[in-house]
Amino acid sequence: MGNLTNTLIFILFIGSVILLQVYLSSAKSKYPGLLIPMLFVMLSIISVINIAVFDQSWMEIIGVILLTFALSNIPTVIMMGIYKVVREKRQINNQLD
Repeated sequence: MGNLTNTLIFILFIGSVILLQVYLSSAKSKYPGLLIPMLFVMLSIISVINIAVFDQSWMEIIGVILLTFALSNIPTVIMMGIYKVVREKRQINNQLD
């Protein structure tokens, strides 16, 4: 029963973040919608900084850094996609008015 509760809490959290991103992206100013993607970029940089490297070649280290940075930026890409869609929709609505 604990796993189900944790899963539901996680889904609610992710849904809340997505709804917050949609709300911030629909603001008049373009900057509030960029807050969550910037937060995710900062978290990905922190995750790259926290990589522990022991007895690896430079190529392996660079590979691990690039892979970590790319994978940890998946939420950034999703949030920027939401931002782009909402801003384009807002722009179209403003042109119709």
